[in-house]
Amino acid sequence: MDFLGIFLILLGAYLLTITIAGIVGNPAGGSVMTWFWRVVALGLGGYCLYNGYLKVTAPPPGLLSALPGMAGGRRKYW
Repeated sequence: MDFLGIFLILLGAYLLTITIAGIVGNPAGGSVMTWFWRVVALGLGGYCLYNGYLKVTAPPPGLLSALPGMAGGRRKYW
């Protein structure tokens, strides 16, 4: 179980909930900047929710599986 994934799911759900409640509660009110920040909050909430879901549902690393960055050798920068 990945605790960062759970945190991202909770954060995304919270952002989506308060943003949707603000839109439903006052659909016509607000300036262009208010709507801009509402769209940003919707996107950020969806992004957090999606990434949290991916982290929670990822298979756990195996005991003998390779660790990223531990392969050794030279790095190629091109």
